[in-house]
Amino acid sequence: MPKAKQAHRLAVTTHLSERLHVDVAAESSSEEDEEDQPTTNSNDKGVTPSPPKGNVNFTEKKICSQGQEFTIKYPSSHELHHGNNISRWKRDSEILGNIRKKIQ
Repeated sequence: MPKAKQAHRLAVTTHLSERLHVDVAAESSSEEDEEDQPTTNSNDKGVTPSPPKGNVNFTEKKICSQGQEFTIKYPSSHELHHGNNISRWKRDSEILGNIRKKIQ
């Protein structure tokens, strides 16, 4: 392998092993062998392992719609907003962008 590509290969294999929990196959003696033989892990038997589950804090929110009340749980790292508000914010952002272009 060219010396210029070794850092990239190391970064990719590290990402695969640490973040995606995929066993990196042992390095073959030549690149032609790698193309001919598919890289499979004998331990996984065709099943991709799931990443480890983390602790997620959920928040409950009550929503009223057409006289009914619904309670939903969502991760506390997220925020819920009504679709009308989001589209209004997008329009306002576009208007401000157009004003900035005219001023410049």
